[in-house]
Amino acid sequence: MDSSFGNPYHSAYGSPEYRDISINQLNQSSFNTSFNRSSDARKRNGYTNTPTYPTTGPSMSTAAATRPSSENIVSWFFAQILNKQWHANKIIGLFSFLAIIAMALILRFTLWAPFESITGELKMLLSLRFWFLVCLATGLFSSAISYFSVQYIFSPSNESVASADRLESKIAFCIFAGLFMGLLLAFPFVINSTISWNASFTTIAFAWVAALVTAAKIATENDFRLHFTNNAATTGLKGLFHIVLANAQHNIHDNAQRTLRVFQYSYGIVISLCLIFPMIRDHFFHLFDPVLIAHVVVMVFTFFILSDLVCFAVNHVTMVPIEFPLPSPYFFSNIHGNVINLINGMASSNIYIKLFAFRDFSDKAKSPSKTSFFTLSQPGNHPKLWSAVLTQCLDAINNVSQKLTKEIETTLTKNAATLQYSQFLNADRSTVKATLLKPPTLKPKMKPTKEPFEFITFAPIKNKLKPLYDSLQKHFISAKPIIPTVECDIVVFALEGLGSIVECSLTQDRYGIVQKSLSMILSSFVELASCCDQIIRAKAMRRTSASYADTRIFKIRDIVVNVINDIYTAFERHIDDLNLPADKLVLLKEFTS
Repeated sequence: MDSSFGNPYHSAYGSPEYRDISINQLNQSSFNTSFNRSSDARKRNGYTNTPTYPTTGPSMSTAAATRPSSENIVSWFFAQILNKQWHANKIIGLFSFLAIIAMALILRFTLWAPFESITGELKMLLSLRFWFLVCLATGLFSSAISYFSVQYIFSPSNESVASADRLESKIAFCIFAGLFMGLLLAFPFVINSTISWNASFTTIAFAWVAALVTAAKIATENDFRLHFTNNAATTGLKGLFHIVLANAQHNIHDNAQRTLRVFQYSYGIVISLCLIFPMIRDHFFHLFDPVLIAHVVVMVFTFFILSDLVCFAVNHVTMVPIEFPLPSPYFFSNIHGNVINLINGMASSNIYIKLFAFRDFSDKAKSPSKTSFFTLSQPGNHPKLWSAVLTQCLDAINNVSQKLTKEIETTLTKNAATLQYSQFLNADRSTVKATLLKPPTLKPKMKPTKEPFEFITFAPIKNKLKPLYDSLQKHFISAKPIIPTVECDIVVFALEGLGSIVECSLTQDRYGIVQKSLSMILSSFVELASCCDQIIRAKAMRRTSASYADTRIFKIRDIVVNVINDIYTAFERHIDDLNLPADKLVLLKEFTS
């Protein structure tokens, strides 16, 4: 989860364009420009021989990058992302190096021969072969986990909920299981000694099952969603090291509990295998060797620590806001959709770029430079910048409102399926919704249920198994949000940005371009708040016991109601002049009363 929606379950790009981008980072330089831009600057935006027009309104500060004219917004964006990921890879490699050394020292120690073990560890630390193999294992492990996880697992479209049916779970399980198996095979060569889990076929099966169960829990429980957690990049490897280390210390208790749960599943699976395969059953009591238990505990706990470090490092380093340059007043043509600017980022079909662009819009709308959105274009003196921003924001808001409306209709239809009177479903949504507000004595009676006659019935068996099935499903599979979390994040940024611009337009918009759209903005805000209220009532959601899926709705409702109140407070004397529809005006009064 992001900063707007709380903490993730366990903190930490999938995109076709992302995989084809070079890692080379382009040098950026900021420069200030007014509407009267030079021909060189206009050429970078795709224009040549553009005449100079007089300046209208305040000057606009544009942060542009020194880049070739052939570069588009996709390559520019992912070049910056890849440069950030390089810093995350260094952190992952450093912690992997320390973890492999610690595991090698612990695995080399044997409780039954302590002095020999200590002597062997000292010789191992003085051996060049050991350090070469450690560096080789670290390089292979960190490179593989960084590449595969970033390419195929992490994405803004993932959900932070712990569930076995997540889209990325299968890929994450295969990647982590393969990496952990590789370490299991590599450690005997690294320490140049026999490890406790190689004593018999039973112990080998136990270690491998524990590694597979660990990979399964990581795949289903760790947070692989890319979300904003920090507002500024942490400078220096040392600063990143301290932040990641603090996060690892914070999750020690949770990882200890997860390690105990892995042991429960592993012992249960291996004991079941003992009943089937004699080769595993022959050395059954080896499973209770304290050295084996200690080594497997260290292995599983270290794997959980490394997986959390990967998730946190990738998310913390990568999800730092990127500043998109504002378009110049000369660039507002639809044929230049690949030019690097804020509007093209907000309109991008790539959800990754879109999320960063809306975050940058929200930051710009809260900064002193928000007056740039009130400027007029040249030539023509049209509010094209404001119109483009408003279109993208309202599209995102109305899209969520439409999805909530469909979910409301589906929920009400299910709730009314057992009502006795069918007229409540006669294509009249308002009639169906009205039943939610009736007192219990006025609500329609329920249909009497008629059970068909069956000579042989399995109902008692089904009734016995259904609670078990429901409990297992609830344990492993969680409810999904009605609206994808990344769309909720975009809507939150749109609401906050539009609210800030509209509120300050009362005193700073000297052309009155925002006030002309105020009626449409308030109507969209009120519609979204109303949809949130209706879905909360229809599904009987409770804030105190809200699930991961329900928290999205409550958070959007709180933000949109706060924005409506801020706008109403600023424009209270002019609300009656906006000519809002009667139903929207009534709802506006209710939300602001």
